[in-house]
Amino acid sequence: MSHERDIPMLDDGTDYSTWKKKVDIWKLGTNAKPGQQAAKLIMNMRGKPQEVAINIETSKIGCDTGVDNLIAELDKLYKKDVTQSLFKAIDSFERYRRNKEDNIDSYISEFQRRYKSLVQLQKGKELYDDVILAYRLLNQANLNEDQMRLVRARP
Repeated sequence: MSHERDIPMLDDGTDYSTWKKKVDIWKLGTNAKPGQQAAKLIMNMRGKPQEVAINIETSKIGCDTGVDNLIAELDKLYKKDVTQSLFKAIDSFERYRRNKEDNIDSYISEFQRRYKSLVQLQKGKELYDDVILAYRLLNQANLNEDQMRLVRARP
């Protein structure tokens, strides 16, 4: 059973592409009828997204394709923000460093997650070739000199 608190929140600080993925997941688990879903999403928005959404004709949001109509309008707002999202994802990836107390497996998982976000924003286009990606993985792992020598010595 879906609760009101489970409705994905969208405001000026939310990553829009992530919100859209959460909406897809929410639609799978909500008890709200298709004709009610867009209204529920709009009531869980703040800022510019809500300003855009509340100006959509109610007949377009209160129908079975209401969520699609809502997203089509929001896409217009966020289309110009795709570059900004890409820059934020690149910055997040490039600045990520392993803390010395973090285990290496957790670091690698987070490194891969951040890189996957970049690739998704580029619609599947790889940003780095394998050698550069391996270099970044090692360089950002925050290893000491002895650990780096060991890693580089392996064939």
